[in-house]
Amino acid sequence: MDFAKVFNEALPLLLEGLKLTVITSLVSIGIGMIIGLFVCLMKMSKNVVLRAIAGVYIWIIRRSSGCSSLTSSSPLSRRALSPCR
Repeated sequence: MDFAKVFNEALPLLLEGLKLTVITSLVSIGIGMIIGLFVCLMKMSKNVVLRAIAGVYIWIIRRSSGCSSLTSSSPLSRRALSPCR
């Protein structure tokens, strides 16, 4: 098979996948910004309950982000660096 022929046949599917990836990324960024804005406003609030809820949410998100990024790496670095023991 000729590479150019295969590439020309696959190009529409590749472009469709690229479009879907970009849309998904932009929607995720937008949702993350909205959640971040509300959590920031809660954390800066004078209301103790709102500040506590935001603080717990931030603690959970910070903890889970480190765990997920380390568990996707190699087993040796996961064992050596993981805060999730």
